[in-house]
Amino acid sequence: MSDSSSVQLSFVEEDAWGEIPVSASPLILSEFRFTNESLTQNTETSQSEEIDAGGQVSDIIRTQIGAGGDVGIELSFGSHDPLLAGAYYDDFSTEVNETGLDLAITLPSPLNNTGIITNQGGGSPDPFKNVIVGQFLRLTGSVSSPNNDGFYKVIAKNDTASPQSLVVSPAPPAAEVITGAALRGSFIRNNTIRKSFQIEKLFSDLSPLERQRFSGMRIGALDLNIAPGAIINGSFTFQGKQLILPDNNASISNSAPVPLSTDDVMNAVDNITDILIDGQPITDQAGCFTNVQFTAGRGLRDQPCIGSLALGGIGLNRFNATGTIEAYFRDRALFERYINFTETSVSFRATLGGDSYVFDFPAVKFTSGEVVAGGNDQDVLTSLEFEAKRDATDGFMAAITRIPAGTA
Repeated sequence: MSDSSSVQLSFVEEDAWGEIPVSASPLILSEFRFTNESLTQNTETSQSEEIDAGGQVSDIIRTQIGAGGDVGIELSFGSHDPLLAGAYYDDFSTEVNETGLDLAITLPSPLNNTGIITNQGGGSPDPFKNVIVGQFLRLTGSVSSPNNDGFYKVIAKNDTASPQSLVVSPAPPAAEVITGAALRGSFIRNNTIRKSFQIEKLFSDLSPLERQRFSGMRIGALDLNIAPGAIINGSFTFQGKQLILPDNNASISNSAPVPLSTDDVMNAVDNITDILIDGQPITDQAGCFTNVQFTAGRGLRDQPCIGSLALGGIGLNRFNATGTIEAYFRDRALFERYINFTETSVSFRATLGGDSYVFDFPAVKFTSGEVVAGGNDQDVLTSLEFEAKRDATDGFMAAITRIPAGTA
């Protein structure tokens, strides 16, 4: 008998849907850090409609097989990056990792919650080359105004004419000239790059070992939940071609899976910062959050083919991102965005040991909301549900910025 605590998952991105990748030699699987899983074969059947004089079913026909299920996770930096990219159907952008820069921070008038970072020289001659409008960057190196160190979203950039500059939000606290500054960050946004994975499930406590392999596994949704006093947790929802029982229980790799990260898991007490509504901290508007949850992904559909029991493909639907936020009710500032159907941006940052993710939804509409007294001796909460749309400036609906600690 196998014990659930002895189950191991590992994965590798496919070169072609449903095929073992051949571009990497040797083929190395990545360890899948997870909390629970429901990966299995999905089978569709039909009963024969032949009339049997005894009133019995004459046959049951298997008409289609596929594979799918959820894999639960706890958020830890670097552990699931290929899967985050798989959920958003994108590749992480070339990392901005610039050091030794001389930067001038200026504050335009009117301020409009933006600032301008201008390249004054030092470091790379083209430090903004890999910066993409819409991503977040971490700025460090401020001396005279150390509060300028922090995370900024790039609203616009000029890297074709001198002086090179970035327009960022929120506005830095003060104007300053920084010598020896550093910028870092890379990001993904909802895109159309078709990604799929081979996933192996190993029952490591059995002798001989037992394996199951899932091919053509695409990610239909990423779900993330943030609640007070809890580990940040979520899940990936998979849908794929088929489950395979390998000959001799052999792995597609000749070596043990490699962990992508051994970082600690993040929690909502110590590791959630910079929760911003339209670029402003939530404390400026409505007390503090009590819950943040979102689900983002393309959504998937089976593509069966005549002459094939296994699926012929997995189709991609439109990208959708929905979520819920709750905050202690203090004033109308947050709730009136629902009443007025105001387009709003929502972003939040998870940081541990200097490693950070920024989750960004640049344009959402609140589609449901309430401020109610549920009963005696309870806090009154502003509870809002949102749906994301394509932002007219950024050109995307959802993004994740990845920023490792320090510089390399």
